[in-house]
Amino acid sequence: MVKVSPNLVFRHLDEPKIAKAFKLLESDIEVQAYLQMTNVMAVGRLGYNDHGPVHSKITSGSALEIFAKRGGWVDPRQGRGVQPRGR
Repeated sequence: MVKVSPNLVFRHLDEPKIAKAFKLLESDIEVQAYLQMTNVMAVGRLGYNDHGPVHSKITSGSALEIFAKRGGWVDPRQGRGVQPRGR
């Protein structure tokens, strides 16, 4: 069983492409500003739960876990399967 949390994404940063994308998004000021604004809209104005940086880490970590558990997916642009690294 996997505990869903904002830290889940960090379990997958040993994959170079994932680590590169994560670093790029985390260090991009514009992306971070958009994530902060989602909380202003969702939490502050609409009364929803978190939809900013924490939510993005939870959902991306969950997606990576599903990917790892499923054993990959078919990339329709490539026409062949994409496999995760063994865990």
